[in-house]
Amino acid sequence: MLNAKKRTLALMTLAGAFLFVLAGVAQAKPAGTISPQEGLTNGTVVTVTGTGFTAGKTLGINECSDQGASTGAGDCDLAKIKTLTVGADGKVSGTYTVSAGPFGANNRVCDATHKCVISLGELSADPNAERVTFDVSFTGGSSTAAAPTAAAAAPLARTGAQAVGLLLFAGLGMLLLGSATRVVVRADTRRH
Repeated sequence: MLNAKKRTLALMTLAGAFLFVLAGVAQAKPAGTISPQEGLTNGTVVTVTGTGFTAGKTLGINECSDQGASTGAGDCDLAKIKTLTVGADGKVSGTYTVSAGPFGANNRVCDATHKCVISLGELSADPNAERVTFDVSFTGGSSTAAAPTAAAAAPLARTGAQAVGLLLFAGLGMLLLGSATRVVVRADTRRH
């Protein structure tokens, strides 16, 4: 029984430590900014900057119609990909001229009623590739759009950083459980 408790202690402590390390790795993911991000029209030049990328990698800036998880190559303006090379410090910056469309094999458009994104990242369909994606808003469109709400007024880059808090919380919980198990094991050892 005592050996099982010691193994549980070791596993809980290792799991907690692993989650803390994993949170640190998740925190190191690329981040970026885009300006302007709202009120875009056909031909607007945006400035895209990124940090936390692997030095020397070739990245691309691209515009796509936001089709959620099903966004594919046919929804993107592949003819206008702009390539950049990441500096030794992991930073990259460039400009990109947006298009209201139609673009891509699916003839997508960007306007007040059709959402679009600008991405900065590896030229790969790999979901684990280094990439940061920005929601952008265009003016105009085929129908009148409601005034933007406070939440929609400042869209944020989708970087996956929200998972860091969850990993840190889970890691802390595992370390606390491992410590509590250690106290119980010590108490049992002293009684025998």
